[in-house]
Amino acid sequence: TRMKTAIALVLCWICPAVARAETPLVPEGQLRFTDKPLTVNFVLGFATPTGEIGATAEYNFANWFAAGAGVGTNSIGTQLAAFGRFRLATYQGPGVAHGLDLVAAFSTGQYEWPIANGDSGYWKERAYWIQAGLDYEVLRPRFRFATGIGFASLAGSSNARQVCVDYCPKAPQSILPTMHVTFGFGI
Repeated sequence: TRMKTAIALVLCWICPAVARAETPLVPEGQLRFTDKPLTVNFVLGFATPTGEIGATAEYNFANWFAAGAGVGTNSIGTQLAAFGRFRLATYQGPGVAHGLDLVAAFSTGQYEWPIANGDSGYWKERAYWIQAGLDYEVLRPRFRFATGIGFASLAGSSNARQVCVDYCPKAPQSILPTMHVTFGFGI
């Protein structure tokens, strides 16, 4: 019996994929994020990657990772975004999955802000944002809810247009707080 045990240990060491499953087994009836690989979402918030109101599509490649893209708008114009979701902690229960996520995004859209020092006018340009935040999400068989907070950092801009009367000072880089509520459904 010791010889059989030694052979089994050697085989398990040589072929680890045979010894353990690639994905952990989830008891019957428990919902995983990969059970609904595609979600379509409606997003409301402040300084989100898709502006103040938008729509996203997200694909769950694994229980711990999802990626997506979206389009939305704010008071100035269209916002485009791409993002990744890294689930730091998950709970999969009967008919429900919960996640605590780190979300990173890149977005672009029209941006404007008033000129400092009380001068009349404003800067208007295309801005490129890098965003990060923490989300809490819940997935049910046909419904998805997520909410979160984070920050958006102005990574760069182009097409700067000065709309002012006299002197237009260079505007500083911006960091904005973000928050959102997302409602969606899984396919």
